[in-house]
Amino acid sequence: MRESARQLTIKAARLWQVDAPARLIVSAADAPADVDVVISGLATGTVLSLGKPTGPNGWRLSAKDLNSVMILPPRGFVGVMDLILELRLANDSMVDRKGLLLEWSHNSAVATAAFPPRQLEAAEIELMVKSGLEFMGNGNIAAARMMFRPAAESGDAVAAFALAETYDPSVLKQLGAIGGITSDVSLANTWYEKARALGSPLARERLERLARARE
Repeated sequence: MRESARQLTIKAARLWQVDAPARLIVSAADAPADVDVVISGLATGTVLSLGKPTGPNGWRLSAKDLNSVMILPPRGFVGVMDLILELRLANDSMVDRKGLLLEWSHNSAVATAAFPPRQLEAAEIELMVKSGLEFMGNGNIAAARMMFRPAAESGDAVAAFALAETYDPSVLKQLGAIGGITSDVSLANTWYEKARALGSPLARERLERLARARE
C-alpha cells in the first residue's frame, strides 16, 4: 500500500442540531477495498448508517463508505462525542489514528450558524431506509428506528410505514424481537397515519388491523 493510503484526512462540521444526523468528509487516499475504519467514543445508542457495531460505543465500516455514512446520535442527545478514528488493514493492524469532536446542541442559533438545517436529500433518505431495513432484518430494531425516523420526519412514506412497523406488536412478534424492544400501539398508529397521509397504499390496512386488535 502506498504511503498516501495510510493517512486519514478528516473534515466535518463540529456542531450539529439535536437529533440531526452528522455527516463526515473523511478520506483515505487510494485505500484498497479491504481497509476499514474503526470509530470509538460514540455515545451509547448511536447508530451509523453503514458498517457494523463493535460494542456499545464503537463502529466499523469500510474506508470506501466514509463519505456516505451518517452518524445518528441517540434521540434527544445533547453533548460531545470525542471520537477516535483508526485506519486498519486486513490483518487488523492500525496504520493511522485521528481524533474528531462532534457536538449536538439545543441552542439552535449556535448550531444553525455552524451548520444550517436542511431537508435530507433523496439519496440520504434512500440510504437511511435501506440501512434501516437491513437492521430490522437482523433484529436490531433500535437501530432500525433511528434510521427510519429522520427519513420519516422528512416526509418519506416508505420510512414512515417502516417506522410504524417497528412499534407494531404483530410485526415485532413475527420478527421475534429481543433485547428489551417493546411494542407501542400508539406510536405505530401515529406513524401508520403519517404514512397514509404521505400516500402509502398499505398503511390503511395496518391501521384497520390495529383498530381490530384493540376491540
